[in-house]
Amino acid sequence: MSIADRYLVNLAVRKQKAPDLILLTIVSTLLAAKLEEPLQPSFRKMLRLVQSHWDIEIRLTDVLLLENSICNLLEFSFKC
Repeated sequence: MSIADRYLVNLAVRKQKAPDLILLTIVSTLLAAKLEEPLQPSFRKMLRLVQSHWDIEIRLTDVLLLENSICNLLEFSFKC
């Protein structure tokens, strides 16, 4: 949640619109998993799980764009 929280704070300071919160949650979770887990998480698998469990369709391109935005805005500093 730290990644999502710091990203939202940075957006608010810049008076920019927040992304879809479900998308932000997915991307933040995947980024945290990339940092903490020994195996790379599968973005496609996560999107399939979201689709099958909650019937929410999210495009891989949206995930990658938001991941890039978070990385740039937080200047690749993911640890508090």
